[in-house]
Amino acid sequence: MLFDDSTRVVKGIENANGAVEFRPWQDMMHVWHLLASVAPEAEEGIAELAAYIAEKT
Repeated sequence: MLFDDSTRVVKGIENANGAVEFRPWQDMMHVWHLLASVAPEAEEGIAELAAYIAEKT
């Protein structure tokens, strides 16, 4: 999902009084998580996502 699409989805969820967390990362390209073996930001993003999933499940 691209950034602009993400912001529209977030607004829609908020307008429907739903719960949403949106944490955009600055200066990252589409699917930047695929660069985990190369970019430290990707490693950090994946770790953050894993922690979020562990907390919510």
